[in-house]
Amino acid sequence: ILPVTVPRSSDPRAVEALLLDCARAHRDVLRDPGPRVMFRKIGDASLEFELIAFVGEVEAQGRVQSDLNHEVFRR
Repeated sequence: ILPVTVPRSSDPRAVEALLLDCARAHRDVLRDPGPRVMFRKIGDASLEFELIAFVGEVEAQGRVQSDLNHEVFRR
C-alpha cells in the first residue's frame, strides 16, 4: 500500500492513471490480482490516494514500495 497525497487542484483521474501505470510497469507487481487505486480523501488543500499492489514474495514488498515511490515522484 502506497499512500500518495497531491494538491487539491490535481485531476483525480490523471493521478489514478499515473499510479496504475507505475504499478503495472513494475516487473514484480502481480497482474492477478492487479493493482488498484483508492481515492481516500478530499482535504482542504490536498487529495489523498492509496495505490494497492501485490507482490509474489513478501521479501520484495519493501523494495517494490521504494521503487514505486521513486517512480511516482519522478513522474
